[in-house]
Amino acid sequence: MGVDATFELRVSEDAVKPASVGCPKNERMCRSGHCLPVSQFCDRIVQCPDGDDEQNCTTIKCSSSEFRCESTNSCVPDVVRCDGWKDCHDGSDEASSFHFHAKLRVDITEEDEQEKRPSGIRAFVTINNM
Repeated sequence: MGVDATFELRVSEDAVKPASVGCPKNERMCRSGHCLPVSQFCDRIVQCPDGDDEQNCTTIKCSSSEFRCESTNSCVPDVVRCDGWKDCHDGSDEASSFHFHAKLRVDITEEDEQEKRPSGIRAFVTINNM
């Protein structure tokens, strides 16, 4: 048992918007006529067929309290640099960071306990590179 069906599809001219008419809000047009989100221009990733989304881009300057993310050409607060979390999409805010885990051992002597005084804390730190 088979099913045969015939469909007719009609698309009105109003339903198809030519690229040359313009792009939706928050999008820009490539020279080819394709529309891309504004955020995809100057992000160092070529999306327009002829690459014009990455041409004539200016490197932004961040303030002295900010760090410039390399791939997205955007700024993040300097306090998030080298904090162990990738705040830049490409992780450039963590690239030159030195991270370590520390183990701390505290010895309290019997004398310290008996005299109820704060001990001279003896600490041993083990550093492991990540």
